[in-house]
Parts: sequence; C-alpha cells; structure tokens
Amino acid sequence: MRILIKIFPALILLLLFSCKPQGPLTPIESFISLKEAVKNADPEALESLATAKSLEKLRAMIGMFSGMSHGQAEYVAGRLNADQQRIKGMTLKEYLYLYLKSREMSGTLREAVMSRPVTVDKGDGRAVIRVDNGMELHFLKEGPYWKFDLSRY
Repeated sequence: MRILIKIFPALILLLLFSCKPQGPLTPIESFISLKEAVKNADPEALESLATAKSLEKLRAMIGMFSGMSHGQAEYVAGRLNADQQRIKGMTLKEYLYLYLKSREMSGTLREAVMSRPVTVDKGDGRAVIRVDNGMELHFLKEGPYWKFDLSRY
C-alpha cells in the first residue's frame, strides 16, 4: 500500500504531461507560436508550424538552388546574406534560418505577426487571421493541429 501511495502521484503527473498537445490546437495558438518563431529566428519552430504543402513547396524551391547559374545564385545569396556555395547545398532548416534572419526577406511576415490579431474567420479546416495592419495570415488544420500555410505566399 505504501508503494502505491508513493507511486500514484508520479503516475498522475506522467499522465498529465504525456497528454500535453504537440502543436497548436487553435489558429490563435498557431499565430502566437508563429510570432515567437519569427521573433526568435527559430527555424525548427517555423518548420513545425508550416503545413505539409508549404514544406513541400519550400523543399522544391531549395532543390532548384543547386541548379542555378552563377548570376542566379549570386542574387539569391545576396538576398539571404549567404555564401553562394552555401546556397547550392542548403537544407530546409538553413534556408528557414537565413530567411528569418534576413529583414529584407522576412519583413512582411515579421510585420504581420508582430501586429495584433483583429479577427479570425474559421471554417472547413481553414482559418484566416486578420491583423490590425490589414494583413491576413492563412492557417490549415492538419490532424488535430493548426499549421501556417506558407504555400499561399
């Protein structure tokens, strides 16, 4: 009986923590997580918040970097403030990191997430959050979690 009394509280805590959601359960939670990811330039967080279609699109774009001409690679490297050779062998996380660090590239997203949400229009597994500067951010429900839809931009 003593063993059960000592183990029971630990089991309850274990159950509570194992049931914690692994992602945002509402569009607003996703917006708040996106804001933190952008503010902290966190590529892992941004990747975890992006829809599968968005990630597929980004991977395809990054795949094209390796076949770029010298001039194209130079232009992209300049926009991302990175070395040309790095551009041609870039991973998704590296691209997201450079994107988040580049004020020129991520400025619009940064401006949107640093604004206050005004309305949330939700329906059919989609949500649009309008912020006080008039911009809109699109989210999709994938499984139980709401993800940021980068594929629209």
